[in-house]
Amino acid sequence: MRRARIRYWFERISSASVVAGPWPGTRTVRGSRALEIVRRKGRETKEYAYLLGFLCHYILDSESHSYVDEMIRKTGVEHVEIEEEFEKKLLRIDSKDPLAYPIAKLVPTDWSTVEAIAPFHPAVDKKQIRNSLFYLKGLKHLFTAPGVVKQTAINSALKLTGKYASLKGIMNQRIDNQKCVESNIGLLRRFDNAVSVAVQMIQSFDESVKMGKELDERFDRTFE
Repeated sequence: MRRARIRYWFERISSASVVAGPWPGTRTVRGSRALEIVRRKGRETKEYAYLLGFLCHYILDSESHSYVDEMIRKTGVEHVEIEEEFEKKLLRIDSKDPLAYPIAKLVPTDWSTVEAIAPFHPAVDKKQIRNSLFYLKGLKHLFTAPGVVKQTAINSALKLTGKYASLKGIMNQRIDNQKCVESNIGLLRRFDNAVSVAVQMIQSFDESVKMGKELDERFDRTFE
């Protein structure tokens, strides 16, 4: 599996307002109805695939965000830009052009994906979920700017908002921010270390699904 695709998919798909995760009202996994949904739907289902993907997002964020906060204080670079610079690094590791890679194609908008997400958000209409996916896909297409003219135009528009520092990271920038060299190294290390944690927690969660085992206390941690 490609690092950049994993990172981007689980980070960005969950940023849409109606697909923020299968545990509404809590920033941790415990106390959720996720287990009950999977037990009802079954383990060989698209719903479980979505949930396990979300678990990967949860593990990576909870392993990395405290470090991101530390680097924000140290460098003054905003959260979204630190992650944008790291995303570029991951794409380059995969021999992809971080400015031209069509990230939007990684956002599915089909009804099967909507059906997988919907049980975890009973208060949200399925059409709203699909519209959110289309909106996210459109934004990622808009902010993919391999050409100088388009990137300059978008940056100029962002500067007009007066919040350029906090917004510039929504687009992979042509010029690397040298303040993020250290954070890229640190995040890559945490990214790699998170793989084994994710595997362990997926196995633990699956045991809870199959045998009613209590969830591991690691799930008590928040995304931060």
